[in-house]
Amino acid sequence: MSVEELVFGFLKENPGSNPREIAEALGVGYNRVRAALYRLRERGLVIRTEKGYTVAYRAPRKMRREDKGRLVEKVKSDNLERLSKEVDKLSKKVSTIEKRISEILNLVENIRIEIKNLEIVEKRLSKEVELVKSRINKLWEYLGKLKFKGYEKDEFLSLLSGEKVLSVSRAKNIINKPLEEYISEDKVILVSSYVIDKEFYNEFKKLFPLPVDKVKNLDEKSRVLLRAMVDEGLAYLHKGKEYRLI
Repeated sequence: MSVEELVFGFLKENPGSNPREIAEALGVGYNRVRAALYRLRERGLVIRTEKGYTVAYRAPRKMRREDKGRLVEKVKSDNLERLSKEVDKLSKKVSTIEKRISEILNLVENIRIEIKNLEIVEKRLSKEVELVKSRINKLWEYLGKLKFKGYEKDEFLSLLSGEKVLSVSRAKNIINKPLEEYISEDKVILVSSYVIDKEFYNEFKKLFPLPVDKVKNLDEKSRVLLRAMVDEGLAYLHKGKEYRLI
């Protein structure tokens, strides 16, 4: 049984539960539970209330076989689309490299003809050929690096590292793979309707307990995260004096 089915079944019997309660009751990792809740919310099977998550009134008692089939087909379709995009990118890079190689080969051929026709200046030309060869080798090294440039770094994670907090809708327009994969791989933190940089989230938690009079000193990203944590049930206001973690 998948994590989505376990979480869905638990919420039918225990409406109003938060992610941590679900994870502890099912014995499933907290991030996996949050990723499952995200997918169930996307499909309209569960909703989040002030008390916690609960099954939507129009949701069936359990996930039907055809729902599973559609989920599998969607994953396959997403993977195929992502693979197609990667192939297109690689094709463009290969085309560029082939063009540059052709230019280099033309340059080498021109040099060969020039050497043949200018034997009287062989010594001087020989030095120029060695210089050209050196430049070609450097260019080949550059092309080798260029070919794989862009696969070494995840642009989405780089952007999130700088922005710290992104809305889910904006994140979806940037990433080229499902958001839940980043959540399951523990690369990002999902809080309410925001995607949070993991390092920024962990550092922010060190501020708790957070006095109310210190909130005004927080930057905008930190205030957004605080509101999201309160909405998600990860933090609460204690006696009107300080924010505490659940």
